[in-house]
Amino acid sequence: MNLKAVLEGLLFLVGDEGIDMKDICDILETDEENVKCLINELQKEYFQKLEKEQAEAEAAEEARLKAVMEAERKKEAVKK
Repeated sequence: MNLKAVLEGLLFLVGDEGIDMKDICDILETDEENVKCLINELQKEYFQKLEKEQAEAEAAEEARLKAVMEAERKKEAVKK
């Protein structure tokens, strides 16, 4: 059983209501130390994904701005 995937689904399921560490340990049939490691892994994965998405969004915005600037330059060149 992929404990990290089960934990992720469990946390999604309980949402804002939250869940006690003891209950998580009981459901996953593992100890608190392992649950903390799993939580840290999930947190790291989420932060890495967020950073990647932000970098991609910034690159897309930069490309869009360059295209707009180039279009403006071409407009100006045609006017002259």
